[in-house]
Amino acid sequence: MNEILRVEDVHRSYGTQEVLKGVSISIMAGEFVGIMGPSGSGKTTLLHIMGGILSPDSGTVNYNGKQVNPAPLNLRAAYRREVGFVFQNFNILNELTVLENLLLSMMVAHLPCDREEAMKQLRYVGMEHKADAYPDELSMGELQRVAIARCMVRNPSIVFADEPTGSLDTANKELVMEIFRDIHKRGKTLVVVSHDSNTLKGATRIIELVDGRIFNGGPLR
Repeated sequence: MNEILRVEDVHRSYGTQEVLKGVSISIMAGEFVGIMGPSGSGKTTLLHIMGGILSPDSGTVNYNGKQVNPAPLNLRAAYRREVGFVFQNFNILNELTVLENLLLSMMVAHLPCDREEAMKQLRYVGMEHKADAYPDELSMGELQRVAIARCMVRNPSIVFADEPTGSLDTANKELVMEIFRDIHKRGKTLVVVSHDSNTLKGATRIIELVDGRIFNGGPLR
C-alpha cells in the first residue's frame, strides 16, 4: 500500500488551550483507521485538520506527497474536493430535498450534476425511495445514510467521519457502520472518529489520542 496522508508534528490551540500537541500520523491508501479518545482529547480537531477544514498552528498535512495544509486557500479547497466528510449532525440542508442535497454536493465539488449517479448512491444506502423527501421527514438513521450518500456521490479518495453513529440508536449504528465497512471493502480509505470501540469494529488500526497526543497506534512509518 502507498501512503496517502501524512500528518507531521501538528499543533493546534484555541486561545490559551493547546488541543493538539505535536501529532504525527501516517495513513496508507485503503486503510480503515479509527481515532479514539476521551472527550476533549482533540479527535475532532485532528480530523478537521486532516481534512483541510481547519489549519494547524504549526506542522503539516501532506496528501499523496503534496502539502495541502497549511496551504493557499485555492489549494486547500481543491484538496477538500478530493476528500469527503460525514458528520455526527449530518449537515443536510433542510430547504432542499434529499436528491437536491446530493446534486448540490456534486456542484460544490465541480462535478456534473448527475441525477443517475446521485440515485445510484441513494440506492446503495437504501434511501432511493426518499429522494424527493425533505430532511425533516426523515429519521436520524435515514439522515445519516443520506449524509453518507452525499459524501460518496463525489467519489472521494478518503472518507473522514466524525462520530457518525453518535446520534443513533443501536440498530441504526450497526446499519451505518456496515455501510462504512462495505465502503472500506470497496477500496476506500476511511478515517473514523468515535468514542465507542464497537463502532470501530473492522478497523485495520486504532489510534488513541490522550490530552492532545498520540497514545498508541499512530507513529509515522
